[in-house]
Amino acid sequence: MEVDEVLIDYNKRSKGIAHLAFMVDDIEIEYERIKTLGYNTFIRKKDQDIYEVEGGKLFKILAPEGTIIEVRDQKNI
Repeated sequence: MEVDEVLIDYNKRSKGIAHLAFMVDDIEIEYERIKTLGYNTFIRKKDQDIYEVEGGKLFKILAPEGTIIEVRDQKNI
């Protein structure tokens, strides 16, 4: 899934948490662990699952109910 991170307008089905983030020590190890659990709904940016942002790296997963789960490393934070 490739997303340009445009926020969706509120509707009756979008109640609850929209975005949740977790900090991890090693982003690559956590990415591989999550893939081995069978998750594959990564939100891609510039054709990559893991991408660099200011202060480190992250990846995002889209949960079945629509919540964006962000996993980010703790380097430089």
